[in-house]
Amino acid sequence: MSILRPVSPISPISQALLALAVIVMTAVFIEHGSVDVTISSWFYVEQGRWLLSKDQFVFSMLFYKLPKWLLIVFGVYLLATLAWRQFIADTKFIAATNTMADKTMADKTDNSAKSLFGRRDAPIYAPLANFGQSDILYVFAVLALTPLLVATLKSLTHVPCPHELLIFAGDKPYLSLWQDILSQQRAKCFPAAHASSGFGLYGLAFVPALQHKRWRYVILVSAIGWTMGLYKMMIGDHFFSHTLVSMALAWFVASGLSAVFFAKKHDIDF
Repeated sequence: MSILRPVSPISPISQALLALAVIVMTAVFIEHGSVDVTISSWFYVEQGRWLLSKDQFVFSMLFYKLPKWLLIVFGVYLLATLAWRQFIADTKFIAATNTMADKTMADKTDNSAKSLFGRRDAPIYAPLANFGQSDILYVFAVLALTPLLVATLKSLTHVPCPHELLIFAGDKPYLSLWQDILSQQRAKCFPAAHASSGFGLYGLAFVPALQHKRWRYVILVSAIGWTMGLYKMMIGDHFFSHTLVSMALAWFVASGLSAVFFAKKHDIDF
C-alpha cells in the first residue's frame, strides 16, 4: 500500500472550510449561551471557588506545566532534526565537490551521516525515520502557527474568563462576543490558548508517511487537547466553546497547510 494514497475522501481545502464553519457556528450559537454556562456550572462550587484551583500543584503540573514543556521540547526536537539533516546534507555536498584526493573524506562523511541519521533505529532519528524535510517542517508549522493564531484572536476578542464574570462571582458582565469585541475590556480568554497547543499536534494526522495511522493520531491529539482544555474549564479559565473553537482552528491550520505542503503528494485530495 502506497503511503501517498489519499487518506480521506474530503480534500484538505474542504476540511479547512468545514473547520471554519464550525468556528463560526460555535461563535454564533454556543459562545454566550446556555450550553457554555451549564457546562461551566458543573465545575463551579460556590463563592468564586471552582472544582480545581490553580494553586493545586499536582494538577497544575500534570495538566498545565508538563504538557506545555513537552510540546516545547517536541518543537525544539523538530527544529534540531531539520537543522542536523541540513548540516549533514551540506557537509556531504561540500565534501563531494572537492578534488579526487578528498574522495575519502566524502566517503567518511557519507558513512557518518548514515550512522547518525541513515538508520531507522538511530535513537535520535528513529521517531522521524519516515519523515521528509517538508514533513517535519509542516508538523512544526502547524504546532507553532496554531497557538499563534489563537493568541492573536484572544487579543482581539476581549472575552473574559468564566471566573471573571458576575454570574460566577466575578466583576465583569456576561456579554455576547460582538459586545466583548466592542467593549475593548482587558480580557483575553477566547479562544483557549492552552488547549490549542495540544490540538496543534493535528499536523501529525496529515503527514503522508503516517496516513495509515491517521485516525489514531486524530483520537490521540483530540484526547490531549481536550484534557488540557478540560483542566482549564475546571479552574474557571474557559468555557466549553473556547476549547471547541481552538480545536477547530487547529484543524483549519493543519488541513489548510497540508494543501500547500502536500499538494503533489495528495493531488489535493485527502
